Amino acid sequence: MIVICCKCGKEYDLDNIFEVKGNELPVLVCPHCDFKHAINFLPFDNRIELKRIKSLKLKDAAPTVTTQDCTGVGDTTATSNGNITATGGVNPTVRGFCYMVGTSGDPTTANSKVSDTGSFGTGAYTKDITGLTANTGYRVRAYATNTVNTGYGTTVQLTTEAAGAPNWLSPTGYNDPNSTWTQEENAYDEDVVTTTKGSLVNGDWANYLELTINAISCNKVRAYINWLTTSVDLVSLDVYYSSAWHNIYEGLPAKLEWVEFGIGSTQIVTAMRFKFHATVTDASFSLLREADFWGVVALTTINIAAIPGVTAPETDATPVTVITETAQYTGTVTWDPAHNPFQASTVYTATITLTPKAGFTLTGVAADFFTVAGATTVTNAANSGVVTAIFPETAGGPGLINGYFMQDGEREEVFGYFMNLIETFGYFMNPK
Repeated sequence: MIVICCKCGKEYDLDNIFEVKGNELPVLVCPHCDFKHAINFLPFDNRIELKRIKSLKLKDAAPTVTTQDCTGVGDTTATSNGNITATGGVNPTVRGFCYMVGTSGDPTTANSKVSDTGSFGTGAYTKDITGLTANTGYRVRAYATNTVNTGYGTTVQLTTEAAGAPNWLSPTGYNDPNSTWTQEENAYDEDVVTTTKGSLVNGDWANYLELTINAISCNKVRAYINWLTTSVDLVSLDVYYSSAWHNIYEGLPAKLEWVEFGIGSTQIVTAMRFKFHATVTDASFSLLREADFWGVVALTTINIAAIPGVTAPETDATPVTVITETAQYTGTVTWDPAHNPFQASTVYTATITLTPKAGFTLTGVAADFFTVAGATTVTNAANSGVVTAIFPETAGGPGLINGYFMQDGEREEVFGYFMNLIETFGYFMNPK
């Protein structure tokens, strides 16, 4: 064990520096300044009781941290789990998780990280990692930082689900119909330390807090709940689907840990709500720290048929390469023939490839659903965003002066040539 001498301030190790003389108490002798630190010696088991070392200061160290496997793994999110097992003598002011793409190596705080700040003692903690890439391996490890240094846990492997797999999804809003809750946003800030509080009612149910989300396909929810006293004896949880509220739980769940509640079957869910029952009224509150929905976003079939930003080609015009994006999709455009600019007397075909925006899908789109301004024919397969649009022949053609054809790029030059002939030789063109 490394200690610091209270006289000279230098460090030394406790090993092999005891000095015992006759029947005197053993002492620790600083190898740097020879200062002697008296200790209590327990002869019955030859142990040194470090708590009773006099005039001796243990050296502060980096925190000791462990990492547990990630939970709630989806295609773009996961919950990381860690534990500060020793502070190192100084409470950490930052705790979190660092991560990087790969299947080997140890990430550090120089890589991507998520963290909280404060003054943290020993104990378990969690943090959600968001914005991950689907079907990808990541290396994750816990860390904590105090004034001495940063301590790291071991590294664990995380592999995200394939795209479209269910995730834990945070609510996107709330409704507090009776205005009896405070700091409602804390229930979906991805932090189990922050809290939203609701007032209790003596011997009765308190008011609901509703947490909302855009429609998702969902078969369970979870919550991280607490209450300050034993006055709460029941918690009620409803989920909204099929245009009605459905009670899925009434009881007293475990507190200060994630608890999952099944819906029974997959439903299109848009909200959940909580209320608490109290046996007495006191100064305590119902405390909801966090809540999530398990599922995937319920996608809406694209229903904007007219593709904007693509019009009939005109001679000498520059072809567009992208559509004007809509609220539901973006798109790219390729042309056949691939002229730039468009040429005269040519039939052009545009192939438009549409990409749905978040929350929308091409599944359910009918065959030949889309339209394009100025096209004579527009086709697409069912459930497809590849659109083929055929346009009328572009206007114009080769110019003709006295039997000579002039292509677009040559008109001015050739016309000037003949005008010089007319001026120089008095030559007149035959109008027929």
